[in-house]
Amino acid sequence: MPHIQIINPSSDRAFTLGIAQVLKPLERRLNITLEFATLEQAPLAIDTQYDIDSVSAPVCDLIRSRKKDIDAAVIACFADPGVSAARELFTMPVIGCCEAALSLALNMGERFGIISTRPEAYNAELRQIRGVGLEKRLAGVIPAEIPTAQMMSHSQGLETLIDRGRQLKAMGAESIVLGCAGMASYSKKLEDALNMPVIEPVTAGLGMAVTRLAMRAF
Repeated sequence: MPHIQIINPSSDRAFTLGIAQVLKPLERRLNITLEFATLEQAPLAIDTQYDIDSVSAPVCDLIRSRKKDIDAAVIACFADPGVSAARELFTMPVIGCCEAALSLALNMGERFGIISTRPEAYNAELRQIRGVGLEKRLAGVIPAEIPTAQMMSHSQGLETLIDRGRQLKAMGAESIVLGCAGMASYSKKLEDALNMPVIEPVTAGLGMAVTRLAMRAF
């Protein structure tokens, strides 16, 4: 049975628990074992390029400490911190949630929109989009303007995401990519409200990891 590590590259343990609540029900359905890890020495939230760069080496260290026991690692952060570095160091699949979510968005229409967290994350996200050559497929990026650490429990979280989703739909988006792992619990209700595909990045990352491991079996 494949053993997959889900890494929260921030130090917010509540964030890790929220991700686990979303993914744990998939273990039996996908016939996998999941383990969840929090990067204890990291910032409370990964919002800026400085935050992203600061956790790259610790992410690799965490994977290294478990590499004998895991078959793949998923970095549960839309910034994909440490993903490129870890791929240089390890032969196992290392999946970035942003890359996985964008790959899925390409199969759901010509243009996609991203709901990000705060305006401070905007430039880093644009660099990611340019880095994978998808700027022409991007309808827009609109921040929810909710601090990352408050995303899971914010009283106006769902209403805010619905508003941002409607704006992106009006801009021509045919699917919505959630730009934060902390938005996971809203995805189904948001999809129903917008009547369009909503891509939750951590689930997309897990799906990519499972696919990669299945391909190795052939």
